[in-house]
Amino acid sequence: MSTDKPLVLESLPGEAPRDRYGFVDADRRQYKLTDAVFPIFKHLQKGILELVGTGFFICDNGVFVTARHVLKDAFDEDGNLTHGLSLMHLVTDGHTPSEYVIRPIVRFATHWDSDIAVGVPLPATNQTTGELITNKVLGLSMKAFNPGDKVITYAYPNTRVESGVVGHNVHCFPAFYEGHVEEFWPKGKGGKLNGNCYQTSISIHGGASGGPVFGPSGYVHAINSSSFAGMPDLSFVTRINEILFLDVRDVFLPESKEPMTAMVVRLAKRGCIVFDEPIMKLDLGDMICDVGPDGELTVGEQG
Repeated sequence: MSTDKPLVLESLPGEAPRDRYGFVDADRRQYKLTDAVFPIFKHLQKGILELVGTGFFICDNGVFVTARHVLKDAFDEDGNLTHGLSLMHLVTDGHTPSEYVIRPIVRFATHWDSDIAVGVPLPATNQTTGELITNKVLGLSMKAFNPGDKVITYAYPNTRVESGVVGHNVHCFPAFYEGHVEEFWPKGKGGKLNGNCYQTSISIHGGASGGPVFGPSGYVHAINSSSFAGMPDLSFVTRINEILFLDVRDVFLPESKEPMTAMVVRLAKRGCIVFDEPIMKLDLGDMICDVGPDGELTVGEQG
């Protein structure tokens, strides 16, 4: 497999200048989003790969977020698995040459209404050092957007897969796409957008679904969900807070010796997921949920 860039693809509509945005980690060290954001591929017959979306890591052990419809693309109407799914991410540990790793997706949980999901890939080791691979993560925010807010996404729609006799040439051109929030739909827009979502002017192209949507602070507030053909400045993004009650299977907590199932909110309270502020209460509409120090939940009525 090759991921070099001898092939030049034209920029897609809505793409921002490549040097306009930069990101730093908690220690104010600059890093590339390719360390945390990746393309997702479906395995077709005869080993052919097809780009289906974008995802991003929220835990350094590989737990990631993407759109629900990206993962559901591998199942038929009866829920039977028809194709394998894999993510491909860049490993940069600062000690060995950067390398791309393809990791099959082995577990995932999808939201019952909203177009969002969490998943876990197969563990992988660095081919040079033999050590278990960890990854950069993106920080999350539960703060709401307001109409007019500037928003950007980073995704892989501009990707081409060339299948050869001995393998694949994967040409990735991830990019920023920018726009503004136009409206909030608390009860969704129907179809695959049944959960709360924002209408934006970001150009979401095929393969960008599941990509992170950032606010000015650099935290992820939402993910790419949907756009409409012939309407490049009309798109919808799903709020990131919809992942909080999803269960992640076969995940290791810092104190655990065996893999376990843990709700996302519990991973956050244990420090496995970075939020821009502590999670103390969750607004559930008519109900309010208090979140304890270990992620335990107490639900009561509003007011």
